Amino acid sequence: MKKVSQIRIGTLLIALVIFFIYSTECQFNGGVKLFGDGIFHVQRILEIRNSFLHLEIPNWVNFSTFFGIGQAVNGMCPDITLWPLVLMTIFLSPQHQVVAISFLIFFLTLVVTWLCLSGRTDNIEMSFYLATIYTFSGYTLYQFLNEIQPGAAIINIFVFPIFFVSKELLDSKKIDIILICKFSLCVILIGLSHLLSLIVYGLLLGSVVLFRIFQRKISVSFFVNAFLSFPLVLVGMSPIIYRVLKISSSGILEPFGKGHIKAATLPKMLDFISWWSREQLSIAALALLIIVYCFFNSNMKSKLIRLSILEGYMFILCLKIFPWKVFNHVPLINNLQYTPWRFGIWLSVIPIIMFADNFKNYQQFIGIKISHILALLSVILSISAQSYLISGQVLRLNNDVIAQIMDTTPIASEQKKAIMAMGEHPDYFPKVENVKNRKYELLPSRLDQIWNQKIKVENKSYDFVEKIGEQNLSFYVKNIKRKKGVNIELPILGYRSLDYHIALNNKKVQYKVNKQGNMVINNVDIKMNSMKIDIQFIMPRVYKILLIISFISILFMLISIIRSYRRK
Repeated sequence: MKKVSQIRIGTLLIALVIFFIYSTECQFNGGVKLFGDGIFHVQRILEIRNSFLHLEIPNWVNFSTFFGIGQAVNGMCPDITLWPLVLMTIFLSPQHQVVAISFLIFFLTLVVTWLCLSGRTDNIEMSFYLATIYTFSGYTLYQFLNEIQPGAAIINIFVFPIFFVSKELLDSKKIDIILICKFSLCVILIGLSHLLSLIVYGLLLGSVVLFRIFQRKISVSFFVNAFLSFPLVLVGMSPIIYRVLKISSSGILEPFGKGHIKAATLPKMLDFISWWSREQLSIAALALLIIVYCFFNSNMKSKLIRLSILEGYMFILCLKIFPWKVFNHVPLINNLQYTPWRFGIWLSVIPIIMFADNFKNYQQFIGIKISHILALLSVILSISAQSYLISGQVLRLNNDVIAQIMDTTPIASEQKKAIMAMGEHPDYFPKVENVKNRKYELLPSRLDQIWNQKIKVENKSYDFVEKIGEQNLSFYVKNIKRKKGVNIELPILGYRSLDYHIALNNKKVQYKVNKQGNMVINNVDIKMNSMKIDIQFIMPRVYKILLIISFISILFMLISIIRSYRRK
């Protein structure tokens, strides 16, 4: 029996090695595929990279990406869990760094899922197969091969620990300090990675709590433990909370789709099912569900039914039949945009858990054989998917694309316009005039300003040469007429609640933000025929302190949890 097990594991390991060699060759040579929001997220990574290369804390406003206009994308998008991955791969070229981050996330998903399921089932072999099925199908495979989404993908690494810790909290019968720490870390992880996922998690957990209250199957200890975790969560998430509130207090445009939650029809949820489904139940997850119901373990009936109800509930949340219009005016929830993007990506989690529970102490040999076959099939199909998804005319993050993204030339080339069109949105623009239309697209006049950047002195426009630091930009302008008391408009967005240092020819000057959201230097004298303008974003000292406090609190909770496991 042991020899048969070794053969099964060996065949899967060989398939995994082939997959990783093939994917490495495809992606390291050609770059990750830039589909959907891929170009948006890649620019966030490159901005963080630029900060670390300058030995700085990652900036809030984007001076080296998103056309370098100072848009507060990185400030408003949680990214702190991404920092370690960027630091670990900083020695690589930008193209290879993004690939390496994608590989790290993918590999960590496999390892963490395997370890978590092993503790759940006490069966290392079957857990390895199930972890492989989960990693090589559904959303995990989709974001690895098709559309890099680091925030949600990092949460996906720990989705099973998050699920089991949440269940432990719901079942708690006493005040448990270690459980409080574990739950706090789970919430902090989500919040430091992707705020919309935190809303999704809150909705799902809240729904389960209400269901249990209705069934009278929840204790006071749950509420006490959850309440005691709140201060820890607040401290751990404080850097993100602070910077989002600080930037928002400037007055920024509402996020895309706010107040207009959309969902899918049932035919759409069924039509697009594939092995690497993003928004739907993957074929692999559907197969696992069918197998569970075919070999139903009656001893686990109650648990399997509850899990089936939860899976069905998440599926319904993706559909138009759920009354989402009621939530269009509910703060935070009204930011969900399109519900399959939020709930559909997690539809593959429950089938894995159901399979593990069903075959834990029941017909285990059948469960192992079936999961091995599905795991092997998953890897083989992933190799095929890798080849299929990069075939034809697809945009990939190669050195040419990176050069266009990081190009400091104020006049954008046609190639740059085409590349950046997928990632340039009015997200987090200052709330000013003439930015977007009703379709939430940048107006042609605003696009023209971004694509053809000029420095305006009074009513005359001048070309300039730009040099990028990290938290600063430098503009060099020549052939200017000497004049006193002029106003200089810069092609840089200004946020009124943030601090900037602007210098004209190395002398600090005052600035304002005009109705277009651009910075304007008022009433200065031009004493030479050329000028140098330096713009620097000033990182708030409070933010730096909060980062330190957050790090210490997370470290304290991790140490407490590790020590508790060692005692056991």
